[in-house]
Amino acid sequence: MNERLKKLRKELDLTQEEFARKIGIKRNTLATYEIGRNEPIDAVLSLICREFNVSEQWLRSGQGEMFVRPETFSLNDYAKKANLSALEFDIIRGYLDLDADVRRSLMSYLVNVVSKHSEIAATQEESFEDVKARKLREFERELDEEKNMPTSSALLTRKEIGSA
Repeated sequence: MNERLKKLRKELDLTQEEFARKIGIKRNTLATYEIGRNEPIDAVLSLICREFNVSEQWLRSGQGEMFVRPETFSLNDYAKKANLSALEFDIIRGYLDLDADVRRSLMSYLVNVVSKHSEIAATQEESFEDVKARKLREFERELDEEKNMPTSSALLTRKEIGSA
């Protein structure tokens, strides 16, 4: 394994110091691995594989490819898996076909639109709360007025007094 570690480091064009720093170990620890004095523990091997996209099988045994090939992404496969309609697929494909600067401008515009409508929705919710509070105050005022209104017999008495 020591020779594969050294080969990997050289393939990546890194010094021992740089390689060690990237996986969070000391340079002399890496040196002991490369000369075969010590073997890295499983956690260090996992860090190497994850950080440098290295095949663990190759690192441990020398079999297979040095680097893991990244999975390819197929929009067609994804569209089928996600059950996208033809319109949804065309919109996504059209967006991806745009120039990167145009996509950034479009996203900026859409973020502003969504933000604006979020603010409007928040304002409308506040207005609804204000309306509820106002209606409650009006209702309470009407109740108070009814409590302070003279009864019908009291009204009649006042009318009789006024006509006398």
